[in-house]
Amino acid sequence: MYRKVLSILLAFGTGICCLGATAYNAGAEPDIVVQEESSQSLDVGSYLENGNPEEIIDLLDLHETAPGALSNRFESDDGSISMDFAEGSQGDYAITFTVENNPGVNFYGIRSGMTNEEANDILKALGWPPPRNSGSSVVGYYNFNSGADGFHIWIENGAITNWSWTNWVEGEISENPFEDVPCGIWFYDSVIFVYNHWIMTGLDSHTFGPTEILSRAQFATILYRMEGEPDVSGLAAAEFPDVPDGIWYDDAVTWANAAGIITGYTDGTAAGNFGAVDSLTRAQMATMLYRYAQYKGYNTDVTGVLSDFQDAGEVPDFAADGMPWAVEHGIIRGDESGEEKMLKPQDPVSRAVGATVIERFFQQ
Repeated sequence: MYRKVLSILLAFGTGICCLGATAYNAGAEPDIVVQEESSQSLDVGSYLENGNPEEIIDLLDLHETAPGALSNRFESDDGSISMDFAEGSQGDYAITFTVENNPGVNFYGIRSGMTNEEANDILKALGWPPPRNSGSSVVGYYNFNSGADGFHIWIENGAITNWSWTNWVEGEISENPFEDVPCGIWFYDSVIFVYNHWIMTGLDSHTFGPTEILSRAQFATILYRMEGEPDVSGLAAAEFPDVPDGIWYDDAVTWANAAGIITGYTDGTAAGNFGAVDSLTRAQMATMLYRYAQYKGYNTDVTGVLSDFQDAGEVPDFAADGMPWAVEHGIIRGDESGEEKMLKPQDPVSRAVGATVIERFFQQ
């Protein structure tokens, strides 16, 4: 049977009128819907599981046009639908399913004419990690939760023109897209966690930047993503003078301020500002997470103290509740690299530490 490696390429011409997307459910098997004179539906999930290409051939009335020793091609009478089989290098088979100029075809609810952002929303809801090569003309998504699946979209003039779905040989593609996050390093699992949940997606497709320092704007965005990026159109603007309208973190700061998670600076020369580009300190991170936990209705009771830490007296007043809470719940564990156990509340937070703390927060 044709198993393990399957590629489905849907290539559309320009100027096609597209039908609305079909409904989808998180974790649902994908469907291809071909609409001609009547609607036909094909369950790609069961097809992959059963390795039964004959089902597709029969459903779409395809006939063999180019038989060969290592490859076969099947087409519809008008040539608008074709299916190619090719033997893989490991004894598997690659299958390419192509539809041209058919306005009724969609996949996972994704169809030609959609934007990359709309495709992101659908695949995110289905539990797929963020795209790789985002911003290029070919964007790839790889899902490791359901085995080994791949999804690529081709974009021209801001709209999707075609896409492909692949089931590849397990182990062929790494779940880690970042070249600066080596396997086995202490923050590896945390980086993969925040990446797969669209919380921290990297500086670019191949760079996470583990030693880079998080800014307050970046952490506000992290919290906003944790909350699912809710609509802020009905919220009052935060009105921080250092948060211009429309800047990339504007919605995150508006939401966080309205939720009481971020209040900005209240004293000193920076009073009234948000401090968007300022480095995030460990005390600020603990306080923001504490307030977010309160916003979510989580348990924020604190029974412990910070007496085990030599620098407990350096915790600022605004973190008097947040830091003990974060320590008691194992979210912040302090630095034990020296002779004394330290909180280092005024130290800046690296992206690696931020990813680790966020994963711990979700584990509570």
